[in-house]
Amino acid sequence: MPKESVPHLRIQAHNPYQSRYPAGRVISRDALHIAKLLRESGHSVVIEPDDGSKLNYTTEKGVKEFLADPIHMLIVEMPIGVVVHILSTWLYQRFKRIPNTEEVSILLEVDQQGTRIRYDHTGKPLSEKKFQAILRLFETKARRYEESQRITPPDPLRPVPIFLEHTDKLVGWGRMAKDEKGLRLNDVEITHKNTLRRRAEGTLG
Repeated sequence: MPKESVPHLRIQAHNPYQSRYPAGRVISRDALHIAKLLRESGHSVVIEPDDGSKLNYTTEKGVKEFLADPIHMLIVEMPIGVVVHILSTWLYQRFKRIPNTEEVSILLEVDQQGTRIRYDHTGKPLSEKKFQAILRLFETKARRYEESQRITPPDPLRPVPIFLEHTDKLVGWGRMAKDEKGLRLNDVEITHKNTLRRRAEGTLG
């Protein structure tokens, strides 16, 4: 098959911890899993910017209920239904149900002869307002992390702030480590009482 006819999916890299941990191209572990699933299904995936720099991924151990990084994918020469099916299966395995758009921020852009059409993870069209709101999540997470560096953590061994899903609500602290695979957020302690209660009741995520 000629190279130009191979379907491509392009996932945009984003490092929300850039202000303290510059690490080249960074994607979330969820985005990495999705890329692997798509490749295992026979589809080619590029992590942008495709500049040859090292690819790192973030692992946020123990905080999947609290952190849901946006995932931005561009689909080229490939039916969106194929991608939606793969995403739906993966999301159902993770959530034990199909999550709604308030719980998951996956932005799918389809390039149709130079025109971009946007969809959510279920294949429903996204409005321009929702599209811009998801894009702002990338900037918001990086900004709130940078601003949080001015806050004195209650435990100096856990200097990295934990925010509640897509909000500016600070609910805990953890440690960040950088290794050969990327950035790992672990040793998390949730300090916000209402968040602890909701987590115990299973009403988060």
